[in-house]
Amino acid sequence: MTLLDVTMALAARSADPANMAVVTIEMKTSFLRPAKGELHAFGYCDHRSTSMAFCRADLKDASGRLLAQAMGTFRRMPVVHRSSSVSAVPAD
Repeated sequence: MTLLDVTMALAARSADPANMAVVTIEMKTSFLRPAKGELHAFGYCDHRSTSMAFCRADLKDASGRLLAQAMGTFRRMPVVHRSSSVSAVPAD
């Protein structure tokens, strides 16, 4: 499931001119066949609004057989860059 989640997140960000970060809000996965060997993941962003992205992903084996499918909703958020001058506070 992680592979499909990351594939959809990359699809959500791939053509985003604002280059915003995304966070998974909801995900549904359907497993169709057992997976073995080399795997190929394909992600698609079907719709993007100002605050959300709606994506899907397919997982296929080396011969192109469909193994799993996923659909996900992602929240788009501005990327926060932290200053390197921030020091960590030791835990008690």
